[in-house]
Amino acid sequence: MTGVSRRRVLVLAAGAMALAAMPAVVLAADFAATARQFIESAVAQARADAAQVKASGDARTRFTRIFAQSFDDDALARAVLGSRWNALNPAQQRDFRAAFETYIAKSYADRFYTYAGQPMTVVATEPAADGRVLVRTRVTMPGSGNQTPVDWQVSQVGSEPRISDVAIDGVSLIRTHRDEFASVIQANGGDAGKLTALLE
Repeated sequence: MTGVSRRRVLVLAAGAMALAAMPAVVLAADFAATARQFIESAVAQARADAAQVKASGDARTRFTRIFAQSFDDDALARAVLGSRWNALNPAQQRDFRAAFETYIAKSYADRFYTYAGQPMTVVATEPAADGRVLVRTRVTMPGSGNQTPVDWQVSQVGSEPRISDVAIDGVSLIRTHRDEFASVIQANGGDAGKLTALLE
């Protein structure tokens, strides 16, 4: 497995908000506002938690909870495997999803909370494919003061917003891990099932 870039530790958010049934044009506008509020609320909560996490040392537990509440974990698991997802039986898919969540928590939790206290500003919301909304933000990096683009793709899952991808400086979570996992699968004879054991 390759190392995790420091900038990619910014990948997360938390929160939820219901949407009422409305005409398509109004619904799109309302979901854009909901997606923006969802990300702003998540960022505010993460900043509030950062000091407590540093004191308690329970970064992984808190990160796992945020990931489960905020991300569309099923869609992410499917996306990072791409066409290989269909090669797994239902039990293997379930095992991979659990292993993927554990891997994300191990890789991101501690370093995420190092950066979670940094200022993040929402600069725009834009429509994306399949009714999703792209929430564009800028994070002020510690030390340098430089601003890094962090773009959150928010989809509606049931009645709630969920993060379906996030891009740091134009590099998405899905693309990063899809390429990484594809290399691992290829190195193991094309057996996607072996990736699960490696992630665990």
